[in-house]
Amino acid sequence: MGWPTLKHDLQTGHRWSFDHGPGRAAGEAVFVTKDDGWLLSFVHDLKTEGTEFVVMDASDFERGYVARVALPQRVPFGFHGNWISD
Repeated sequence: MGWPTLKHDLQTGHRWSFDHGPGRAAGEAVFVTKDDGWLLSFVHDLKTEGTEFVVMDASDFERGYVARVALPQRVPFGFHGNWISD
C-alpha cells in the first residue's frame, strides 16, 4: 500500500481515505472550490519513478479519479503548487 489521500469531517469526526494503489503515494492535495469541490494532487509511482497529476471529486472518493495526466518527468516529493485564478 502507498500513501493515501485523507479527508476528515471536523464536525462528525468521519474520515475517508483514497488509496492510490500499491507503491503509489500522493503529495499534498489542494482543494479547489467548484460545486462540491475538487482535490488536485501529484501522485508518485515508486516502482516506475513516474508522476501523475490527478483530479479527485472532493465529495465522492468512491468515484475514483476524475482526470489523470501522466507527466513527462518526475515531480519531487514535497513540491508545492499554488492555483491562482487570472
